Amino acid sequence: IFAAVVDQVYDLGQKFAKMIAKRPIFELAMEPEYNIVCFRVVKNGVSDLNAFNQELRTRILEKGHFYIVQTTLRDKLYLRTSLMNPLTTEQDLTILLDELESLANAAAF
Repeated sequence: IFAAVVDQVYDLGQKFAKMIAKRPIFELAMEPEYNIVCFRVVKNGVSDLNAFNQELRTRILEKGHFYIVQTTLRDKLYLRTSLMNPLTTEQDLTILLDELESLANAAAF
């Protein structure tokens, strides 16, 4: 069972990276090697993308549907997901991206 869960979250990380890459408003930090996926929103006209993504993270946490963390790589702040729950679905990840995109498009900050 453990091996099946490891394979499942690995595959989900790969699928999530592909989902992110298909949306122009998002940028991957790098191709994931396992279940950890780092990405950020790159909205045109935003001068401080680090502060913008930090605020998006705060707002998504306040909504209470998702818990994501952040990390800094090469002086850029990224949103970071660790896909560990075998019950997480691609639909869950689509909803996360939709919510982040909606927040980003509505943001006046």
